[in-house]
Amino acid sequence: MRCRARHRRTELRRRSRAENDLQVNITAEREIETILHHLEYQNRILIAMLETLGLNVDEVLRTTRA
Repeated sequence: MRCRARHRRTELRRRSRAENDLQVNITAEREIETILHHLEYQNRILIAMLETLGLNVDEVLRTTRA
């Protein structure tokens, strides 16, 4: 009887940890998506700034990689 009760408690703890891990992963995924959207927005702004200055984006990228 004790063995079954111990097994049940262990199983409940395992499930609880798994559910917590899932929630952490979901939260992290949402945060990463938010950061990615922000970086994409910043990229669009930088491209618009370069174009306003009359600079070719590809040329700027080539010169900064060298």
